[in-house]
Amino acid sequence: MNPIWNPRLCATAVAVAALLAAACDTDELLEVPDPDVVAGPVFNDPGNLPAVYRGALAEFARAVAGTPNNDGGIILYGGLLADEFYNSDNFNTRQQVDRRQVDLTNAVVGNAYFWLHRARNHAEVAAELFAASEDGAGSPEHAELLTLAGFTYILFGEHFCSGVPFSRLPQEGPTEYGSPLTTQQIFERAIERFDAAVALSSGSTQIETLARLGKARALLNLDQPAEAGALVASIPTSFAHIVNYSDAVFTSGNAVWQLTNAEKRWSASGSEGENGLPFHDGDPRTPAERTGGSFVPEIPHFSQFKYDDSGSDIPIASGVEPRLIEAEAALRTGNRAQFFSIHNTLRGTVGLAGLDDTGQSAAALTTVHFAERARWLWLTGHRVGDLRRLIRQYDRTQAQVYPIGPTVRGEDRGTDVALPVPFGEQNNPNYDPSVCVTSTA
Repeated sequence: MNPIWNPRLCATAVAVAALLAAACDTDELLEVPDPDVVAGPVFNDPGNLPAVYRGALAEFARAVAGTPNNDGGIILYGGLLADEFYNSDNFNTRQQVDRRQVDLTNAVVGNAYFWLHRARNHAEVAAELFAASEDGAGSPEHAELLTLAGFTYILFGEHFCSGVPFSRLPQEGPTEYGSPLTTQQIFERAIERFDAAVALSSGSTQIETLARLGKARALLNLDQPAEAGALVASIPTSFAHIVNYSDAVFTSGNAVWQLTNAEKRWSASGSEGENGLPFHDGDPRTPAERTGGSFVPEIPHFSQFKYDDSGSDIPIASGVEPRLIEAEAALRTGNRAQFFSIHNTLRGTVGLAGLDDTGQSAAALTTVHFAERARWLWLTGHRVGDLRRLIRQYDRTQAQVYPIGPTVRGEDRGTDVALPVPFGEQNNPNYDPSVCVTSTA
């Protein structure tokens, strides 16, 4: 089954406060309830909605790239499967992802799957609590919870094989086991969440914009670039929505920085496996440089400098993305002038020379476009989804877009283009493991 977040587990400041109060009397300390359990009345108390909301933000941050989950989150594993990172420590489970041969029992992928489901279920159950509350229903926080849920579906659809089940653990009662959803159905589920968020977000332009951009990302994955482009046309290029991290304590930090720069267990890739982009070429959008040896000294290490420290925030969405969506829509319709105008305007914002229209074929411009996307959206969790779209929508083969040939350790690569649904999901009576084919985009 999905190892989803349990709303009955300790997730609010109320439970922590109860423990601290009990600690004032050592006799009473022995009599307090299990600290991992929050009684229904406590969790459902409208006065605790702010803590429930903050918990959802924390769970989402942990799933995206947080240090508390020990393995770093989906940005790191997506980048490792694609061409943004290579593994530079001695964990075979991480090396499996790097060489595109991931076992169903791979613990670190299981953890990434766990935390993403936990974030998804927390956001959805919290949204239900807000909907049932006179104070919370229709609030910007209610809309944001639905939007966060939508982004978890996006990340599942882009990173995991087709056939992910989505179980639900309600506030009370047993787990409601989900059945596998295809990749298309996952993105359609995301759109449902984003549409619901837009309907509630009249009081927050920020959340409405974020939900529209999330929906456009789902539409792009569903091969509807024109619809996606129309949806984001009014979103300013200055827009940004970030996932917050903090260097105050280790358990709230940015794991991309921690595992790449501090511990050197991940290395920023450049021209990896023949097809990988040359991210080390001095482009201001992909700042990386050689910083000696890695966790395994004989493996060269490249640090990334997009995120400067463990408190660096990560953009889950930015105003560059609408322009890239519009450029792709223009490419599909053969509007070369608009395609080059959008890209060159963006490039000018970071001091890069414009791209020249030399009569390249549509296929060649597609390669240019996805390379531009890769640089603008570097280390934000987009790359695997884009490589899979190149296969699904643009008739590329995996051998043309994913790293191939030997890894940095000289090991042969496999054919995975997506992460598998972990073995633990087979406890779900509705799950059929045969539907997950990791070599299919």
